[in-house]
Amino acid sequence: MGEARQRVGYDRLRRRAGTLPLFMAFDLVIVGLLSTGTAILVLNQGWHWDDWILWTTLYNANLAYGLLSGPFVLFTVPVLGQALHHAKATGYDRSGMLVPKLSNSGLKQRIQHEQEEVSRPGPSDAAPASKGLFARGKGLAKTSAAGCYSRLEDGQGDPLAA
Repeated sequence: MGEARQRVGYDRLRRRAGTLPLFMAFDLVIVGLLSTGTAILVLNQGWHWDDWILWTTLYNANLAYGLLSGPFVLFTVPVLGQALHHAKATGYDRSGMLVPKLSNSGLKQRIQHEQEEVSRPGPSDAAPASKGLFARGKGLAKTSAAGCYSRLEDGQGDPLAA
């Protein structure tokens, strides 16, 4: 058994993927058992689409699947869930780019920085205060306080300007 694990790189895969593949395998086994058991029961009994017992059996199979999904509640526990799946919270900014979610402190710093920029007089080619969501030019374009940063190509300008 140990030789087979070493051959497929089980330990390396386990460290990289965390415990999520084990939960997925558990879910696959549960779906397979419930589907097979329900199909065998329905076919052996000879139930038809208009029989009430068929629909009751399907409802009970769905209920059993919901109850057997209980271990997935662990992913909703704040610290434990992050330790199990190692995923980072993300969202989309106004230009449609996928960006990491800002923490509360990062959001406060971002709002303060934007307020300072609006109150500070800038060069004549800067975006006006009414359209102040994006900066013009090459590099990182500032989006809203809720977003992070998105890339602008040289000469593309303000993507929201119409």
